[in-house]
Order: sequence, then structure tokens, then C-alpha cells
Amino acid sequence: MNTIQLQAHSFTRVLRNVALASMSAALLSLAACEVNPPSDQGELSPPTGPNGLRKSTATASSIPLGTAASFAVLGGTTVTNDGPSLVNGDLGVFPGTAITGFQPEPANTIEGPGTVTGGLGIVTGTIYAGGPVAEAAHVDAGVAYNYLVLQEPDSMYGDVYQLDGDTFTPGVYRFPSSANLQVNGTMYLDFQGDSDALFIFQFGSTLVTMAGSNVVAINNNNPDCDGANVYWAVGSSATIDGAQFIGTVIAHTSITMGYGGNVSGRVLALGGAVTMITDTISICGSSNGGTTPPPEHGDEGCTLGYWKNHHESWGPTGYSPFQSVSSVFTGASATNAAATLDETLSFTGGPGVEGGQRILIRGAVASLLNAAHPDVSFPYTVGQITAMVNAALATGDRQVMLDLQSELDALNNAGCSLGGSGSDKVGKGEKGGTGK
Repeated sequence: MNTIQLQAHSFTRVLRNVALASMSAALLSLAACEVNPPSDQGELSPPTGPNGLRKSTATASSIPLGTAASFAVLGGTTVTNDGPSLVNGDLGVFPGTAITGFQPEPANTIEGPGTVTGGLGIVTGTIYAGGPVAEAAHVDAGVAYNYLVLQEPDSMYGDVYQLDGDTFTPGVYRFPSSANLQVNGTMYLDFQGDSDALFIFQFGSTLVTMAGSNVVAINNNNPDCDGANVYWAVGSSATIDGAQFIGTVIAHTSITMGYGGNVSGRVLALGGAVTMITDTISICGSSNGGTTPPPEHGDEGCTLGYWKNHHESWGPTGYSPFQSVSSVFTGASATNAAATLDETLSFTGGPGVEGGQRILIRGAVASLLNAAHPDVSFPYTVGQITAMVNAALATGDRQVMLDLQSELDALNNAGCSLGGSGSDKVGKGEKGGTGK
């Protein structure tokens, strides 16, 4: 290592140590919640908000995310995933080096000295298993966290606050202890017609959004992303278990995603793990890191019965009923690989790995056609489906195949925008998630 490299390495370590020390001091300040009144110094006195608290002068452009901006997911110790999660943005871990539950290359781009254990997760950006890029992002996320918790609040709330039913306008909000959004509850962020409006939420301890809950933006003129200027600084750990969540969460310790969560923003855990279960996390507009934005709708799917009965709808997809499975998917047995796509829609499954392949391929072909058709708003792209299916087939594990089929089956039954009739529904015994 030459002199310049040594200096750069030392400088990075200094930055990281300063950031961590600042975070610790900021946490103590936030937990104590000792807010000094504005000084009586004429023009030098800062503007004040409700109750005489100093008003933050932060703007959307002033949040110092730095290199962390391109990361949709960043863990401190590890990142673990179960199921076909989709991350639109970069994903990384530091100072830990282990990432679990994501597809290997070439389905994902992977860098860093650490390990990525296989699974069904897809990352449209780059996976950084440790290394200098993840380290820089970790430092910058710490700086951003420190900046957020040091902003003086416009409003303060009591301990263990319930967020359900509240509407927040742009500003800085401090919760000295924790806050919860109850099951199926909704909170609203009113941008008041200003797409650059900034929301900062500070929590001394925890943030928990429960199953079925929603964080909803209203009066926002940003056509790309509702969560672009929403930040949640969490003093310990966050649990995001709702149907819809917007904004960037930076937690001092860990972040746990519930099953099927959808985040328009980022989840950045500084000192612990990020845990995911079949979630979608997308940085706003995916303009950072050259990544791809999430689909605008992604709530439609036609059943395998529809595709069996409507060959005329295959045309716009670019696929033929008579091409072989091997022309689309890899890793299937010789018998399954030789079947035509049309034949797979009548597969009956069976025992063992061979039967698991047939069950998965049956549903995967329907998903492939849904993703390829221009008039069906399907949650996954063709590339994502083929990558997930190929990875599942490569495991040789029947249960992995059935788990993915169960996910695809639900999406294929979301509702078909191409018409059809009752005869197009999945017939008895055709649903593949049961493993029958």
C-alpha cells in the first residue's frame, strides 16, 4: 500500500470514528430531550417554532446522505433475506461482510470481500459484501443520521405515541421514546403541494409499523416517488411490517422488515442487521446508482388458465406456445426442459424434485407471460422472473421451488386486465403452492 493509499485509508477510518462518536452524543441528547430555549441575541437568534423550540433550517437538498444515497438497503452486521425480495438500488453491509438470501451472479452483480449466500432475492443495483464502497456508505449514513437527530423539532410528542389517523405537515417531529402505527392503521404526510417539502421524524428508541399499516403521502406533486424527502431517524431499532411505507429509515441498531413490505425509500441499519421477507424496497426514482425504478402499478396478473385458453394473447409477449422450456429457463430435468410452454400450463406436479420443478415451471410460465405483456402491470420483469426461477431450479430443493411458486401463484391471480371468463380461472388441483 503506497503513501497516498495509506492516507486515504486513515482518513476513512477517522471519518468513521468521528461519525460514530457524533452519533453516540446525538443519541444521548435525543434520549434526554433537553431542548434549550432560543438565546436572546437579537438578529442572531434562530427562528422559533411551537413552544419556543428552535426551528430547523434543514432542506431536502441539505440531508448529507453522500454515497449512501444509492443504497436501498444497508446493514451494519449482516443483511438477511427470505423469499423473492426485490431491491431497486444498491445493497450492502459494513463492517459485517455476510449477506444471505440473494441470487448469485449473473442474476445479481456482487462486489466486496465478503460472502453472499444464495436465495431468491434480486438487486437491480450492486450487492456490496463489505469492502470500501460499503464502508463509505456506512460512514455517510452515520453522518446523515447524526444530522437528522440534531435538528431541533417543530413539535414534540409523548412516550409510546400512536401514529394511527394522524396527518403531518412538513417539519421536524420528535418522539422521545417510541412510536407505533397499529395494525391496518394509516398515517398521512401532507406535502401541501410542495414536492420538495421535508419531513424528519426523530425517535429516541423504536419505530414499529404493524401488519397492514400504511404511510400515505397526500398533495405531493412528485411524480417519481412519494418518499423522496421523508426521513426517519430511529434511536435503536425499527420494525417495518406494513403494506406501504415511504421514506428513508436510518436506525442506530437494526431494521426488521415484515412479510411482503413495500418501502419507497431506504432502510439503513448502522449497528445491526437488516432482515427481509419477500419485500420490495426502492430508492426514490432510482436515479442514484443507475438503478431501475419500481413498477408504477404491479398489481395485475392473469392466471395460467387464461394463458392456456387464449393463445391469441401470447403475440405481444414475444413468446410462442410451442417453444421449449429450455429456451427460457435453465436447470430443469431433460423431460421438463423438452416440454413446450403451452404444455407446462397443464403440468400436474408430482413427488420429489422432478414434481417440484413441474409445479414451479407451470406457474413461472404464466408469470413470464404476464411480465412480458405490455397491457399487464405485473410486479416483476421478465429478467427478474427468469433469474428467480433459474436460481430456484439450481438449488435442487423442492421446498425452495414450492415457496417461489406460491409467491408467483398469488401474483398470477391478482386480476387480469386482458379480459377472459370464469373458465380461465385456475382449475381444481392446478395451484402449485400446495406441492401436490
